[in-house]
Amino acid sequence: MKVTKKQIGITAAIVLVLAGGGVTVGVVNHNNTVQAKQVQEQKAREAKIKAEKAVEATAIKAIETAEKNPTDQNLKAADEAVAKVTNEKTKEGLLNNIGAIRARVKLENMAKSAVSTFQSDNGNAKKQENAQTAVNNLSSESKALKTDLKNKINASVKAREAAVTKAKADQAAQDKKETDAQTQATQQVQKDNTAQISEPQVTQGSKVPAQDNNTYYSQSQAATGQASAPNYTAPAAQTPAQSNPSNKGGGNAPAGWQSGTDADSLAKQEEAAQNAGTGNANNKQPGAKW
Repeated sequence: MKVTKKQIGITAAIVLVLAGGGVTVGVVNHNNTVQAKQVQEQKAREAKIKAEKAVEATAIKAIETAEKNPTDQNLKAADEAVAKVTNEKTKEGLLNNIGAIRARVKLENMAKSAVSTFQSDNGNAKKQENAQTAVNNLSSESKALKTDLKNKINASVKAREAAVTKAKADQAAQDKKETDAQTQATQQVQKDNTAQISEPQVTQGSKVPAQDNNTYYSQSQAATGQASAPNYTAPAAQTPAQSNPSNKGGGNAPAGWQSGTDADSLAKQEEAAQNAGTGNANNKQPGAKW
């Protein structure tokens, strides 16, 4: 069979069409592969971003917990959570937040310690000043603690003022007690003196008669139970007058023994004196002195 030119042209056209179709299929397949890879990479990036956001969220939550309750354990947990953050800028911000919490905790601990020191010695003005300064340094994040510590300072100040007032009152009561005791003692002394003045007074040297009406005592002697000796003077011994032949009209001259100094004369003089005293006693009148 003879192939004509027309048949040859148709065959060539068919070949060309078939060849172009193959190229198109190859291009399509390549594009699909690239697109699939891009999708996978996009999904990987999105997963990575999602995981990073989760890590950041965990770190933020740990920091919030530490802010509300800044214990050593909570701060350590926040440090560990922030360490897992890969975004350097985000990580730096979170670390600054933890640093602020630690600084706040330090100020709070200083304020607590200062207030506690003042409470144990509320009469110390310097300790009170330190406590007030420490409390004033607290930030707004420590508002509740700041209010509580201020109330404790005020309570300590009131307690000190009450103690001072009580001490003054106790001292005043003690002073009054001592004054009253002194006043009572003085009044008792005055009362005793008045009682002594109202009693009969004895004038020293005045005399009162003794029971036998013959002897007088001074009142001072009566008060002490001592009596004075009888107040009389014995009369001189007298002897019967003797006649003197040579002097009939004159007085009686004394006997020689009356002026003698020998033992016999002295004995006679004593006997005469006793006789004279007995005579006076027999003849005395009541109230007479002898």
